[in-house]
Amino acid sequence: MSVDPPAAVAWLEKTRAAVLNLVVAAGFGIAASGFLLHWRDRWAVTRAPGGVRAGLSIGLIVLALSSHFVRRTVSSRRALRDPSTRGPTLYRGHVVSAALAVLAVPLGLAYGWLVSPRLDAVVPFWVVALALGLLALPRSHELEGLDDPFSDPEPNEPPA
Repeated sequence: MSVDPPAAVAWLEKTRAAVLNLVVAAGFGIAASGFLLHWRDRWAVTRAPGGVRAGLSIGLIVLALSSHFVRRTVSSRRALRDPSTRGPTLYRGHVVSAALAVLAVPLGLAYGWLVSPRLDAVVPFWVVALALGLLALPRSHELEGLDDPFSDPEPNEPPA
């Protein structure tokens, strides 16, 4: 690697800490929304129109796809090739991906408050937030072999 190994490790640890903080924040958000929804009377819930239910469900899908897309593009191997911007790019890609995933928690609270406070209705929002948050944790192998010209061939070129 042409990047100073201690610098690469420092960026990796900084990124892991930031993403883990976001996952912990999602956990606290899940606990708080579970507490709020526990007191929501199931029979007194104002039934939201079908458009609200569909809109919140589509919002969850959009958040999940956006989080995955950001992680796969912003911190892709191609984006991490430049040693001068490698650390900030790694950080930005993973943290933005985790932040998008955490937005599923308030979306789930809105779904539970407006549509149905039942656990089985809200759990998909919570699972998406935690799963995509944990997927955003960077792994050390993401920085390995980036300076080797033969490690990542162009998509249209046959391997050597």
